[in-house]
Amino acid sequence: MTSYLEALSKKQKDLKIQVAILKFSTSVHTVLPMTLLDEEGLMKLKVVSSDPKFFEPDGNTAIGKAIEKGSEMLAMSGTVFNSLIIVTDGESNISPSPDEVMRAVYSDRNSATTKDFKVITSTQLMSFIGFDVQSSQFNDFHDLGGRVMSADNQSELEASLKSLLEADITKLEG
Repeated sequence: MTSYLEALSKKQKDLKIQVAILKFSTSVHTVLPMTLLDEEGLMKLKVVSSDPKFFEPDGNTAIGKAIEKGSEMLAMSGTVFNSLIIVTDGESNISPSPDEVMRAVYSDRNSATTKDFKVITSTQLMSFIGFDVQSSQFNDFHDLGGRVMSADNQSELEASLKSLLEADITKLEG
């Protein structure tokens, strides 16, 4: 995945892309603070992403807390358009509930939704990659405007991340 981001960074020299990585279980921890994907930032990302200890599941699944912390970091990043991608191996089982947090984050977005035609706009995209997307929790995420993708192994995870990043960059360029 870092090789893809490296190629993207070189291709999109005019874009200033920032990335942060959080790990969540019972609580949320910053693995990589908000970092500009320049040469130095890419090296930091490579170091973090190559160490599996940062990504081993341990304990509970606090998706709501991860959305809160990620959205807070994005709001303070100084960017107009941003994307929060949550990768999870299970259903949220720690308060607050993710759908409540999503509603709060999206409460100030522009909406032209009518009863017959759902239109949601926001400067923050929210995406979820899960290993059990058949769960009703993921239906709620989709209904609230989140993108939901499935990944059962590392190659599917990398493909999902790449797809989301390409879609986000395309939206940013547009």
